[in-house]
Amino acid sequence: MEYSLFVFGTIAMVFAGIIFCLHYSHRHSCWLPLSFASALLATALWLALASQLFPHSWILPIRDGGLFLSAVAIMIAGLRSIPMPIPTWKLGAGTLLLGLLLAWISSPTTMVIVTWVAFAIPGALLCAQSLWRQTASSQSTLLIALRVLALSLLLMVILLPWGLGTALPISFQPVSMLLVRIIAMALLALAAFGAWLILLKSLHSAPQDEPQKVYSLSSGTSAVVVCSLLVFTWYGVQWFSKHEEELQLQHLERQINILSETLNTDRIAQMSFSPEETGTVLYRRVTNMLGSYRNVQPQTSRILLYRPQSDGFALGPVSGEYSATDHRIHYPRHPGAATAAFSENKLQVVQQLAQGNPIVAIYLPAQTTSGDRIAYGIEMISHQEQMVRHLKTAMAIPLFSAMAFTLLVVTLNNVLFLRTMPRMRSLCCVRHIEVIFVFFTGLLFTALVAGSSHLFERQNRNFLFEHWSNHKTDQIKNSMFHLHDSLQLLEHYLTHANDLSPAAFKALAEPMAHNLGLAGIAWARMEDNTSTPSAPLTLYAGEELPLAQLDSDILADERLAPFAQQAKRSGIPFMAAPFATDNDDSNPQWTAIILHVERKDFAYQGFLVAFMHIENFWSQAISNDNNADILVDVRLQGGGESHSYTLYEPSLKSTIHHFTKLESTYPLFRYGYAWVFTTRPGPLFELAYPNRAAAIIVGAGLILTLGASFFAWYLVGTNRRIQETVEQRTAELQRNRDFQQLLLRELPVGVAVHNPNTLQLEHQNRAWEEMFQDSSQGSDVWQRLQWAISSACHHCQTVDIPDDQYPLTNGEVRHLHTFITPIPGEDTDTQNVLICSQDITTRKNAEHALQDVLQKQQQEIDRAVQTVREQDHQIFEQMRRHALLSLLVNLAHHWRQPLNVVALAVQELEELFCDGELTKEECHKRVETALDEVLKLSETITQFTNLYETPEDQRDNYQLHKLCNQAFRLIVSLPNIQLELDNQVDEHLNIRVNRNDIIELLVEFFRNVQEAMQQRDITQATVYVSAQRLEEDQVEIVVEDHVGGIDAAIIQDIFEPYVTTAFRARDKGLGLYISRRIVEDRYRGTIEAMNREQGAAFRVVLSGC
Repeated sequence: MEYSLFVFGTIAMVFAGIIFCLHYSHRHSCWLPLSFASALLATALWLALASQLFPHSWILPIRDGGLFLSAVAIMIAGLRSIPMPIPTWKLGAGTLLLGLLLAWISSPTTMVIVTWVAFAIPGALLCAQSLWRQTASSQSTLLIALRVLALSLLLMVILLPWGLGTALPISFQPVSMLLVRIIAMALLALAAFGAWLILLKSLHSAPQDEPQKVYSLSSGTSAVVVCSLLVFTWYGVQWFSKHEEELQLQHLERQINILSETLNTDRIAQMSFSPEETGTVLYRRVTNMLGSYRNVQPQTSRILLYRPQSDGFALGPVSGEYSATDHRIHYPRHPGAATAAFSENKLQVVQQLAQGNPIVAIYLPAQTTSGDRIAYGIEMISHQEQMVRHLKTAMAIPLFSAMAFTLLVVTLNNVLFLRTMPRMRSLCCVRHIEVIFVFFTGLLFTALVAGSSHLFERQNRNFLFEHWSNHKTDQIKNSMFHLHDSLQLLEHYLTHANDLSPAAFKALAEPMAHNLGLAGIAWARMEDNTSTPSAPLTLYAGEELPLAQLDSDILADERLAPFAQQAKRSGIPFMAAPFATDNDDSNPQWTAIILHVERKDFAYQGFLVAFMHIENFWSQAISNDNNADILVDVRLQGGGESHSYTLYEPSLKSTIHHFTKLESTYPLFRYGYAWVFTTRPGPLFELAYPNRAAAIIVGAGLILTLGASFFAWYLVGTNRRIQETVEQRTAELQRNRDFQQLLLRELPVGVAVHNPNTLQLEHQNRAWEEMFQDSSQGSDVWQRLQWAISSACHHCQTVDIPDDQYPLTNGEVRHLHTFITPIPGEDTDTQNVLICSQDITTRKNAEHALQDVLQKQQQEIDRAVQTVREQDHQIFEQMRRHALLSLLVNLAHHWRQPLNVVALAVQELEELFCDGELTKEECHKRVETALDEVLKLSETITQFTNLYETPEDQRDNYQLHKLCNQAFRLIVSLPNIQLELDNQVDEHLNIRVNRNDIIELLVEFFRNVQEAMQQRDITQATVYVSAQRLEEDQVEIVVEDHVGGIDAAIIQDIFEPYVTTAFRARDKGLGLYISRRIVEDRYRGTIEAMNREQGAAFRVVLSGC
């Protein structure tokens, strides 16, 4: 992988973003096409890097298309930079059609070369020429930046084809392509720096606002971020690749260790590795074993056994690649590593996986069982395409994350730049860039963390699965070795035994068969006394075999005879091909291991046969009762056939997660067959180590991303609302400031700012100039102002001159109201003095005129008050006459009847005396009657005296019920008028009042009822009095009658003086007015009159009772 492609593409993408911003700030016709060309170039470079990581066929055409379009865009930029009468879109369309014609008539390689030479280089030359001419009228900094940009861009475009020789289909390549590529990257970085300087210069030429400051800070920070990103990406790629490479090499070491364990090192150590051994049985057996292993591991291309010698190498059995003339490989592929494995006695690995080379050479020294010497070395050459793919996947995680983050940073800077332009701020992507950036950054980090977690979890699960699987393979290996050692032990017994009785054989073989999981062990002794050799089964130990058709003579049985003959000829144990029972021929589950045994004294010979039920044997070997953790399948290969057996319950097959791709293969080579054991994770393993970390991280990352995006959206919205409010307030303050300046300028009050140090006016408005245009600074007015200014500065407080007069040239006097306020500076000393003078001449004249008017109005008011007082005196006199008249009328009413009684008694005395009928008793009776009436007159006088002699401010507690009765007795009876009282007042209702006030009120109400009856010719009526306490100190009294009510024309004014419906004396119309005065003045109450259905009602509310 070429990391420089990533750096080149990142610089090109950053350059594209900066040029895109220049299109809006520093107007030039070539910026926008150059931005697209740089973006397409960055895409092509990144695709070139991706094609090295993932060699898919669709990546290369897209990469070539990006380069083609980039060259076309550079040509369009060059054409737009020079004045031409043809429209730009026509030039672009013609250039594109010409390029497509070249692509149609040529190969992709030729298309890219011709397009770049014919379009990109001339277009870059035209752009550089246009930018160079533009610098003639530019400033010094801008001139340098534009020239640097022009030259760097032109040289970069020229050097680019040579710098991308291996990454792109360019036929001509320089000697030092990497150096040219570094120079091209440096030129492009220099061009990007120059473009950035031009961009900042264009921004600083205008007044700085908040978005421009934000972009300046963001662009500078982004440069640091991109440089740091390049460094961290390099270290990330190295760390990921190194970590994955170590894990993959550990897997390869395990594979060759399995091969080493499978080979019989002690027996191979006896071989001389000479050409004469190639025809021996042992050599062919080892060669077949290596070939079987290579078939099990298809990525293995060659396995070679060797020994170093002084003149080279002694080569042993080999499987795989060999020459056409000799079936043996002459030397190991890496002699140095092969020799180092022997000399250092440790594993040697030669690989270039990180560079994409899938060929791995491993050299392992094999020691004898005793460990005293190295028997031979093993060379294994393998093509590890899957390892390279895993390694590239690990390297792609930081690279693709860095690419995505670079796009985010560039996009963020472009949008922040667009925000500096008022016409672009309303775009949705510009307004919500923070939310978009947070959202995609969250997605990016979620993908990065999820990918890394998936990688590490896969590695961890592989490690844990290997650990669990090794336990199973150890059981398998131990079972096979135990079987081999047990059969060797039994063979030794048969070779040296003196007693071959059935009991002795059964006592030895039956426990062995039971412990090993064999169905049975048999001994077939050969008989050579016949013309046809035979080997009938003479001894047997174990279970009864379900093989009814098995011939008792194994040399006559077609399923066992061929392998027995091979065992006899080679002296090596052989295993029979799997065969089925008599009931089921489709599923061969049985096999037999045959060993040829010959007694040392040649007394006899025969065959030791171990019968095995394959699934039962291996199920017992791997503890089948507890196989839910690791599921094991076994495949038996040999003799051109392959048989598969499942060593777990069929119901567990549905629990295998094929998408996890966790699988391990362990081969064993025994008795001429390859036992290939495939282990997969079972439900217990999946339960203990579930493959869900990446899914959990993705879910949590999406939730956090959405939450952060919504929070950013809320903050952005809040900030936008605050910013809008601030802008509104700022605009409002600006308007207010403009208005205040206008108001200050047009204000009729003279305003000036005086400097005490220079004794000069620094500012004055129009009104001040008009006020003091007739006076100089040496006049009396200015002397008084100078004194007031000195006083204000000395005491640091405002001085008020309410009326400052100074004469004008026309003889008039101007009146001024002046305020002098010191303005403190930063050091608390007076810096300036604010003088405000208002011309109050008009106000003074108006005050004098107003004073004359007020004197006249005061005189009129005094006359009106005197008139009112006279009217009040008249009303008072009428009230006195009314009170006196009422007293006299009441006295006359209460005296008339007693006087009539006294007169009648005197008259009766006279008549009785004249008639002579006057007796002493009659005289005494009449005199007592007269005296009683006289006493009543005296009591009446006393009552009236007490009533009208009570002071007005004296109050006491009275029963309202009794006061109503007393008032009713005081009214004067009118002829033909009979008025009755319905006193509904509670007898226990006490009020604290002046008795005269309440009696006067009630009498006035009763008298108005009498007058209404007299006016309406009503002879009999009833007046109703009720009362209740509203609050603690408030009492409501209601007087109601049924005599027709009050005229609606006067009901609103009935309590005003002289309002009445009766035409009598002048004192009429004062009673209710006096009643209102009593209620409102003395009791702070209310009185109102209203009409009911049959009459009128007076409602009185008294407070303080």
